[in-house]
Amino acid sequence: MEFLNRMQKLAQWVRSQNLRSLSKNVGKCAPFVGSVLVCAFVTPKPVATASTETAEEGDSSPGASFSSGIRSDRFLEQPGVCAPASGRVVSLRNPTRFSREHAYLMQQLARVGDIMSNGEAVSQLHDFGFPHVEILAAPKSRFHAVVGWNETSAVVAFRGTRTWQQGFSNGAFLPRAAKTAALPGLMHRGFLDEYEAGREVLLPLLQERLPDWGVREVVLVGHSRGGVLAQMTAMELALQQRLQVRAVYTFGQPRAGDRVFREASVRRMGSRYFRVEHVDDLTPQVPPSAAGARFAADLVSERLPGARRALRSLVRELGFAHTAGRAFALDPQQGTLKKVRSSLKREKSVYEKLSHVIRLSNYRNMFEELSRYGSLHQPESYLCDLAAEI
Repeated sequence: MEFLNRMQKLAQWVRSQNLRSLSKNVGKCAPFVGSVLVCAFVTPKPVATASTETAEEGDSSPGASFSSGIRSDRFLEQPGVCAPASGRVVSLRNPTRFSREHAYLMQQLARVGDIMSNGEAVSQLHDFGFPHVEILAAPKSRFHAVVGWNETSAVVAFRGTRTWQQGFSNGAFLPRAAKTAALPGLMHRGFLDEYEAGREVLLPLLQERLPDWGVREVVLVGHSRGGVLAQMTAMELALQQRLQVRAVYTFGQPRAGDRVFREASVRRMGSRYFRVEHVDDLTPQVPPSAAGARFAADLVSERLPGARRALRSLVRELGFAHTAGRAFALDPQQGTLKKVRSSLKREKSVYEKLSHVIRLSNYRNMFEELSRYGSLHQPESYLCDLAAEI
């Protein structure tokens, strides 16, 4: 039995070698060439599955490491990047094990999708240990994604809201069903329009070309609307068995769909989906959820009861549900990054703060406060607040 186990491990090693490294190291397996040829080249290779079973927090099993060079000391000279307050270097090994350090690195990776210079984005992914990079854009769409990969692993960073045109499409929230994507339920029209245009150039790369080149796993990241695109992509990739979605990290992600969409997201991604939300960031709470319709209605003056009722009915009719995934609230004042226990309470807290701001009698103070809330949504704000307690 021990002999067979050794043969299996040796066969796995042989399959992992390219022709050049195999010829260089052939002496290591010379005594077993006959057995290895049968095991390694006749037995079909196992393929990665999209099972919802993932490594548990703290998992240090042999398959837990993620092949990359994502380290905090490889991007500190870039503008707007905050170094860990302690000065120590942190690196990414197991993305399914959530930590403040991993969130910090993933937010930096998400920023790659927002870099306007293609050359700079390529250079940074090279520094992160992904020598192959492809930048994807869809015709007649503002879809933009940066894909990097090495021999076994890949990352995809989706661009968030960077232009006024994208901001306008964010307001196209009337839900609709998918036309081409395998996504159930009703979804935010603006986000879905962009995803269905982008999937035509993205999925052939992820589902066909990368697995053919030996890539087995992928991590998806995105800030703001980029987080929604990461979520939708992961949901479709979960239906195939060639490229495993290792983890999804989003930052300041708005809501994307109804209850059916949310439940499908939970089934397909399980505990591999992590969301980080600043405690005072308004974006993750829009559009308002059907369950929290009364909180949105409270934004209207009590002297307009009819308008309050109409808004409450409209929000319930739209039917947006709380976003799936494991949410963590980032609070820089307390220096904490805590798991969100109740999405409804989080929504209530944010809308109560917003209601207080829009009722300020001094309009200058009101706009200053709204501007402050808007600045908290910026990628640099998330990155620096995460770095402050590392």
